[in-house]
Amino acid sequence: IHFARELELRALAQALLAIPAARIAGAIVLTALSYALLAAYDGLALAALRVKVPWPVIARASFTSYALAHSLGLGLLTGGSARLLIYGRAGVAPPTVGRVVMIASLAFWSGLALVAGGILLVHPQALDLFGVALLPRFARLAGAAVIALLAVGPLLGRIGLAIPAPLHSRPRHMAGLLAVSCLDLALSALALLVLVPSLGPGDFPRLFIAYALAIVAGLVAHVPGGIGVFEGTVLAALGQHGPALAAGLIAYRLIYYVLPLGVALALNALLALRAACRQGGPLGRALGFVAIEAGPVSMSAMVFAGGLVLLLSGVLPGVHDRLQTLRALVPLPLVEAAHLGASLTGAALLLVAPALLSRSRSGFATARVLLLMGALFSLGKGLDFEEAGLMVAMVGGLQGFGPAFYRQSMGAFSSHNRIWLAAAVLAVLAAAASGMTAYPRISLVSATWLHFGWRGDLSRYVRASFATCVMVAAFAVRELLSRPPAQVGLADLPAPAFA
Repeated sequence: IHFARELELRALAQALLAIPAARIAGAIVLTALSYALLAAYDGLALAALRVKVPWPVIARASFTSYALAHSLGLGLLTGGSARLLIYGRAGVAPPTVGRVVMIASLAFWSGLALVAGGILLVHPQALDLFGVALLPRFARLAGAAVIALLAVGPLLGRIGLAIPAPLHSRPRHMAGLLAVSCLDLALSALALLVLVPSLGPGDFPRLFIAYALAIVAGLVAHVPGGIGVFEGTVLAALGQHGPALAAGLIAYRLIYYVLPLGVALALNALLALRAACRQGGPLGRALGFVAIEAGPVSMSAMVFAGGLVLLLSGVLPGVHDRLQTLRALVPLPLVEAAHLGASLTGAALLLVAPALLSRSRSGFATARVLLLMGALFSLGKGLDFEEAGLMVAMVGGLQGFGPAFYRQSMGAFSSHNRIWLAAAVLAVLAAAASGMTAYPRISLVSATWLHFGWRGDLSRYVRASFATCVMVAAFAVRELLSRPPAQVGLADLPAPAFA
């Protein structure tokens, strides 16, 4: 409370807005890697119990349970209930699910103790925490005590007091769980580190000790998700960083807690909706009817809009601050290739949209791949996180209407729909025309097609516009030349010879 009173709301808002977009993107990537590792907890625990469960079920159960437990607290209740529901539908007995929860919890706390104790044991300098410098000799004593307590666990487990029985005779599973836990905790702490610009790599040991103490404090306080307690503990331990640290903690709460919770709820709601459609009944039939009837129209329009977004993004100048960040990560040829690839992917999305309207299964699969490619190209051409997130969200929406696309005989680019083809041609021409407003006319005349540079927006615009126009024009010619002949009706049959 004392630290919260010292923070000014205006300074906190300014610090929050001052977090670079690249750091926010890095925190999201680290969060995604951390949550991806969480599936290994359940996978190794089930392997130790000799229970076979498909990996998609394991990934869904672990992600959902940890997203709920992190945000709502009471992990054994919230996360355990989610695991019991998902694993129960996969045929896993409740006692086995309880053992998985115990093993995963034990691995998490063992990894936390191992990393924190190891830092205290080997860190050569004093650790400044809570305004007090912890001298190396006292830190080593504390680290040795933590490691000793951790080492006693397997000894107690051999007589059935600490570790669940399946891990007694399987040291490799226990070692794997410890490794996964240490890496998961390191990634989650790094996600907080990158959100505080005033912290550097050398501050990681101090940050991790504060992070570990904050997790323990949140558990002891029994506050849902440790909200307030976690942030207050880290602020008290590293209070000298002031508003920058507080802003980083707010961003961390949103990225590591709120965002995964929203994704987990949306994912499970979508899966529940699909299950209701498959099970039948009045609600299932109604939902199935809506999905089958509205899916092709809405998804074809969505994919067409996604292609138009990529085209417009390709002809407009990039954000040079993000390009400078990207310059330190990848070479220029990859950025140029990603920019051209994004524009061509956008044109391909325009052309595959009619196949979705025709319920083509190959069109559905092709559109899904193109949207994922568009997300990758958006990141590669200029760190366009908003655009990449939109493409990924479109993939999720498309996947939800998967049963509506069942026709196997049609190709992804063979709908022969002249109205959609004309719309695609107009969209490409409109995107090229809109790009002209962003550049002086005299520059367009003297534009060098083969000029490559970090500020070569004009040349990239010319190349992208020319390539997409050629691509759509070639497709239009191919469609017009290969259009199947009209079927002859009964009224057009020739008269019999004897008449």
